[in-house]
Amino acid sequence: MDKTHNAFCIENIGNFDIGKDEMTEEQRTSIIRITAVLCKKFGLQINMNSIVYHHWFKLGTGERNNGNGGNKSCPGTNFFGGNKINDCDINFIPKVKQAYNQLLELQTNSNVLKFVCINSERLNVRIGPHYKKHIARTPLSRGVIIRAFDIAENGWLKISSKEEHWVSGKFTHEVWKVVVKSEEVISRVGPGTEFDESSTFLKNEELFVSEKKGVWYKLNMTMEWLHESDLLVVGV
Repeated sequence: MDKTHNAFCIENIGNFDIGKDEMTEEQRTSIIRITAVLCKKFGLQINMNSIVYHHWFKLGTGERNNGNGGNKSCPGTNFFGGNKINDCDINFIPKVKQAYNQLLELQTNSNVLKFVCINSERLNVRIGPHYKKHIARTPLSRGVIIRAFDIAENGWLKISSKEEHWVSGKFTHEVWKVVVKSEEVISRVGPGTEFDESSTFLKNEELFVSEKKGVWYKLNMTMEWLHESDLLVVGV
């Protein structure tokens, strides 16, 4: 991982060195879950190359030396059993993997009918499937992906599993969720290997596609295409 770019820093409130603050169960659960959510959202591998401790980097140079001198103790000498590589591997990584698998299970068991993308610059969310119903919440913007839990006869979509929140389906287009299953995939600017290469995507990264031509899927809201052999379709 680059030392200064393309990273998230999670600030955990408290001094978790030995003999200092005692981490609560709520804090433990929150730290594990937010780490799992970020790994799932951005397709990160759950290991010590994606999840790193501040203690593993030398203060003066930013070089990773795994805590061998000139390092802070962050996230703490008592953080999930310690702040060393082995502590992370034994006491933290397995818990993040467990939380990640729970997220996948919840996703699989959901009653989502389909995913759609907003086409209009501003789409009102109403308390019923009709434009005369009162507005329920902040409008949605172009490009936002939403889940449809019910479809009214007039084409309106219910976008909440618990609330009566509806949008007009005519201002959306259907998309499908896919997961990159190859270690590294490069998209093309057209549906074929004769087209120029574009972006790079990594294993387990979640994407949305909106069109298919032969064995090629078009990424939603872009002109990039990926071959079906590199993808696992998981959306409805």
